[in-house]
Amino acid sequence: MSEHVPAWKRFQIRKSDEGKKAEDELDSLIVSTHLSTGSLSKKEKKRIIRGGNADGASTGNRVAKKSKDRKREKLAKEDRLKKKDSVLKDQLRYLIDFYTLKLELELPEAVKELPSVSENVKIVSPTEETERNVVRDVWKYSKQKQNWLIKHFFIVDEIPSAFDPLLVKYFQDLQGGSKDRLQASCLETVEKQNKYLQKQKDDMAKLVLGEVNVPSEGQEKESADNESKDKDTDLKVSAASNVAEAKESDKTNELLPPSTELLERVCSMLDSWGVKYELDS
Repeated sequence: MSEHVPAWKRFQIRKSDEGKKAEDELDSLIVSTHLSTGSLSKKEKKRIIRGGNADGASTGNRVAKKSKDRKREKLAKEDRLKKKDSVLKDQLRYLIDFYTLKLELELPEAVKELPSVSENVKIVSPTEETERNVVRDVWKYSKQKQNWLIKHFFIVDEIPSAFDPLLVKYFQDLQGGSKDRLQASCLETVEKQNKYLQKQKDDMAKLVLGEVNVPSEGQEKESADNESKDKDTDLKVSAASNVAEAKESDKTNELLPPSTELLERVCSMLDSWGVKYELDS
């Protein structure tokens, strides 16, 4: 037995079916009219079938294209550098939270004066916290942020030297393979500095003993003239010489000393671990 459908409901269903049918017929008429014109390209016909129009893309595409066409205003170089300096990385904020919340120590003045810290970290003294009954946040350990700090430990541009006291405190209780690898890298940095200083001493000794021939001004001019004459006739030798110079340059780069800031960071870290090392002066 079929279910009884009220008259008002049958009328509503019939009306909606008729409206949908009329809309479909209209769409078909529009599409067929556009497709019948030979001026439309195949791409434009596809746009019409997918719900767009003959003049361009669909409404969504037009909005996307309009937003894409908007050019971002380019800041001046000084403003870009200033904006970059005022950005505080999450990993450095994590380090600050460890120092202030976990260890309950006051940030060094050098850290407070950094634009990235002064503009993004609200520094409240313990006395103010007690008077205002401020609820302190809880520091949470993050393996991901710790790995980032280890990876960028030797890059002063990523972690400014002002953060050295915070870094040393954070890694002081580091254990396991992470500590072994970081300690080995610190010792390598010290050894690199010692090798560089030793090379400087050896070069100076050779110069004093006359083992290094310093060409005179006349010899340099004669050598330059000879090089100019031979340049066009001996290209292969010149190319081989360039390769040798490039290799020699690479060797020289390997002996470049670490920066003073990095050396101070490394020595502070080794001292906190009680690791013995020798740093030549």
